[in-house]
Formats: sequence, C-alpha cells, structure tokens
Amino acid sequence: MVRVKEAIILAGGLGTRLLANGISRPKPLVRIKGIPLILYPVLTLKSVGIRKFTIVASRSTFTPLKRLLKEIDASFEFILNPHVERENGYSFTLAIKRIESEAFLLSMSDHLYTRSIPRKLIETSRTTRKWHILIAGDRRPGYIDVDEATKILADEEGSVKAIGKGLEYFTHIDTGVFLVRKSVEEITDLLEKTKYTIKFSDIITKAIDLGYRVKIVDVTGYPWTEIDTVEDLVDAHYGRRSIVADVVSSEIGEIAWIPE
Repeated sequence: MVRVKEAIILAGGLGTRLLANGISRPKPLVRIKGIPLILYPVLTLKSVGIRKFTIVASRSTFTPLKRLLKEIDASFEFILNPHVERENGYSFTLAIKRIESEAFLLSMSDHLYTRSIPRKLIETSRTTRKWHILIAGDRRPGYIDVDEATKILADEEGSVKAIGKGLEYFTHIDTGVFLVRKSVEEITDLLEKTKYTIKFSDIITKAIDLGYRVKIVDVTGYPWTEIDTVEDLVDAHYGRRSIVADVVSSEIGEIAWIPE
C-alpha cells in the first residue's frame, strides 16, 4: 500500500495578470476570506496526512513564504526557482529531486479545493494497479472559466490520452491536484535536457508517449476553483467562487491558526 506523507506545491509563478491590474502582493500571499492563498492547499493537504511539504518559490515569494509557513506544524523545504520563465514543469523538476517517498501529492498554489479531492486520489491509488500519475479531473466544473482551464481527454477506462489548454475535445478539466510516483523523475530528467520551457502538462504528455500509466480520478461535484485574474479574486470574495472559499476556509479553520 502506498503511504502518502509528502507534497509538492508549485508557487514559483509571477502572477503577471494580477500584477498588471494593480495587485502588488505576490499571488500566493493574496488573501481570500482573510487567508493567504497558499494556505488553502497547504492546510488542506495537511488535513489529509501530509507532513512534509516541498515548496517551489520565486525570488519575490521565497522569503515571505518561509516567514508565513514557519508557524504551521509541518516540515517545509523551500526551493528557489531562479528561472520562473521556464514554467511550472521546471519548478516541478527542481522539486521532485528532493522527494524521498515512493509517491506524493502535487498541487498548484493558486487552487482552492476541499480535502475530499486529495483524499479520493489517495484512496484510488490503493485500489488501482500500475499507475504513475493520477489526475483529479472534473467533468462539469462549476466555479472556473473553462475556456482558461487545462483540459483532459480520457478514455472509458480512465486512461489519459491528451492534456492541454487548447484541446478541442475533452472529457475532464484539470483541478490542479495530482498524485505522482517518484519514478516520474526519469521523465523530468529527460525533458530538462531537451527543453528550456517545461509545463507540467508537457511532463504528462511525455509520460503518455513513453507508456507511463496516467489515469483520471473523477472528482465531479467536489468544490474547487483557481485564481488567475483580478476577476477571479473578486469572484472568490463576492461571487460564485466564494462558495468554494467558504467551504474550504471552514475546513482548514478547524485545524490551523491563520497567521496575520
């Protein structure tokens, strides 16, 4: 049985769309319902048993994130991505080298989701044979802009056939939460030698091409959202996305003190 005690959180992006609209605070530190954005995935994953976090940060977020997370009762390792223009797949490449476990959770830092999503990934890993990457996918997301989202095409058995923002035909939307085996490091090593810009979707695509088993875990109906723009941020405070923020903040409020 796979035991999942580690997680990677990718927080190395620039948040350019927020910066362009006058939001001066780095995106992982922007508050929703009084809670810094990055604490949503951190505390949600902590609530399902994660005890060690590897956080990939940019130059602007490295020190503030270390300061923010020092009060959380968990182990943190911070990695500086000095080349954020190389995209989130490169951040993942830096982080997986530090992972010690056979399998670990991966989360984007700008996604809010209930603990039911990582919990279902972990439960599915215990009943699914021969998997390398499990992707939490939603058939009918209610709290995001689907046009902006990463799309997934899976077959009837749940095997992922394609992933990308530009897919014309798709079955699921990527929720930004994954369960990954350490063996995927072989793919990151290969891509790091051949590509400068690496998206995490590139790693998944390469895994599929090489015959790695990439499976969808259907989480349709579970609340989740992501924050990319000022409009998303406003919606998370006052609009439809606030439903997700309220549910998740209620969950994590039960287990943690939120630093000012």
